[in-house]
Amino acid sequence: MKSTRRLIEYLDKEKITGGNVDLYFAPLNEFTNCSTEDTSEFRNIFEKFSRKTGTLPSSVESLLRPLIEMQEEKLLPKTHFCAAGSDIVRIIDPLGDLYDCYEDAGNQERRIGSFSNGKVRFFPAKQTYSARHILNIPECLRCSLALYCGGGCPAMARAQTGSIFKPHCHQNKEIIAETLRAYFIARNENTGEINEKAVQ
Repeated sequence: MKSTRRLIEYLDKEKITGGNVDLYFAPLNEFTNCSTEDTSEFRNIFEKFSRKTGTLPSSVESLLRPLIEMQEEKLLPKTHFCAAGSDIVRIIDPLGDLYDCYEDAGNQERRIGSFSNGKVRFFPAKQTYSARHILNIPECLRCSLALYCGGGCPAMARAQTGSIFKPHCHQNKEIIAETLRAYFIARNENTGEINEKAVQ
């Protein structure tokens, strides 16, 4: 948190935050040992930067804004985090091996099939990836953001837990909460109607 504050102070001093570059905050840890003071400091830095620049310094802002500003009902089911397992994208390497995830490309143990002599052959791993959606991740079934994040990155989940059938939450709840709070503060300030209780 201290290094983040120093970075913002430096960017301000050098007049870099005045529109020359786009900056956003994204979590790089699990926040498992964060104290209340740490969270409060994060919020203060986030809000100060948002007020100064008139932007939402969040890695999820571009995804949230259409939801915040929508004027009619939309269905937003997202059962997969990405194209992996959804039959939308295939990665093929020069050897003809097929992968469902960019992070797996080149690792033959994780290929979902192969292409040779004009024919495609799929392996059991394809079914494994196809089964990786929020209905098969118990933690996601209890999460209010399940249809927003789709369980998170399967490659990151595997790296951290050993299984793609675990969530990779990436602190979505914390980041979304701060983004929404900053958005409504900025919006109320622009209309001259700030209501701190509404954004607590």
